[in-house]
Amino acid sequence: MEITLNINFPEAILRLADALTLSMMQGAKAEAKQPEEAVPVEFAAKVSPQAAEAVAAIEPDSAAVTTYNALEAVDRTRDRIEPKDWRENTQSEGYQKYHKKLSAIMKDQAYRLGQCKPSELTGDNIRLFCEWCDNLTLDDNGDICTIPF
Repeated sequence: MEITLNINFPEAILRLADALTLSMMQGAKAEAKQPEEAVPVEFAAKVSPQAAEAVAAIEPDSAAVTTYNALEAVDRTRDRIEPKDWRENTQSEGYQKYHKKLSAIMKDQAYRLGQCKPSELTGDNIRLFCEWCDNLTLDDNGDICTIPF
């Protein structure tokens, strides 16, 4: 993917840059003269259609993926596997059976993605962690496993 960026500077700025460069090359202190009018700098970018589509496809996803998404995935997974009242009823059988196991499994997955905890993940690793969490389920024996597909 190649992105080309053309910048068109006004003539006054180009002359000023040339004068500064020439003065510095001669060893003299450059005296920058302010243009009499403030001249806005215009930027004109030429982007290929493929690059524009790629950037448009990436930007919404990367803007939406934050640490909050990883923590939300943890809560979604706990809601799916542990009893619905896992936050309030920490003495329930389901909480006792699954909560520590889920915590250990999720920390292990975060470690595999390069961090100690899910809350420390960044960028694409958050997306991978969320997808992995969505694939966690209980098998027929009541053990935590991942969906194989």
